[in-house]
Amino acid sequence: MRTIITLLLTIFSVSLLAQGTAGTVDVSVTTIPNGKDYSPKHVLAIWIEDGAGIFVKTLKLNGDKRKQYLDTWNTKSNGNTTDAITGSTLNPHTTHSVSWNCTNTSGGVVDDGSYAVRVEYTSEHAQGPITSIAFNKAGDEVTFQPADESYFVDMDLLYTPEVVIGINNTTIAYDLSVYPNPASEQVSIKMSNPLDRQTSIKIYQADMKLINVVWDGVLRAGEHGFIWNLNSMSGAKVAAGTYFMVVSGDNLLSTRKIIVK
Repeated sequence: MRTIITLLLTIFSVSLLAQGTAGTVDVSVTTIPNGKDYSPKHVLAIWIEDGAGIFVKTLKLNGDKRKQYLDTWNTKSNGNTTDAITGSTLNPHTTHSVSWNCTNTSGGVVDDGSYAVRVEYTSEHAQGPITSIAFNKAGDEVTFQPADESYFVDMDLLYTPEVVIGINNTTIAYDLSVYPNPASEQVSIKMSNPLDRQTSIKIYQADMKLINVVWDGVLRAGEHGFIWNLNSMSGAKVAAGTYFMVVSGDNLLSTRKIIVK
């Protein structure tokens, strides 16, 4: 088992597909008030654009009656919120952690290439602050921490290309989501299991030392959620660093990199 896991991590950054690499983009950003008319109340949108500035998908929208004042998001998206997290107007400002599964509004994995996470908010009936976090989606992992800006700070982006190794030519994959990533208190793990199967979810340090078994047993077909708590009952906290979540089933092995800060 250790040999298989080591092999998997060795080729973690190698894509199995020439185009349309599956993966996850985890983004965290904290917004800062700008003191405009209704501040600190504000509406907010986070979305993905491709390298040409074409809208791909909305990840989060907060603003029911005032969303029309998110000028850039409205122009780009035409109001499309397919699969997005939605909610009401925000107050106060806070940290937002979102994930993109590299799909478009039709559910298909997008081609590899340049993309950007756009974040916009406004506290007035006019265009408000906006920022972009650009990255390249391909077969290589990307970790990026942009410099703080006037209204956007503590920005983190982690793009993890998904590598799935099938055993005995089995190609059924787990649909995994890890949130937030990077994390500081706990990690929420959501997964879709296509078949009833013996499944384990284990957390390893970068040196492949096993530190936590989140699940080990039969997992029924369907949607499941798990929590990896970074604080133990004794109060000790998982050290900051790089960890690997390894999910293995009867004929499948897949992994996800997790950053603890």
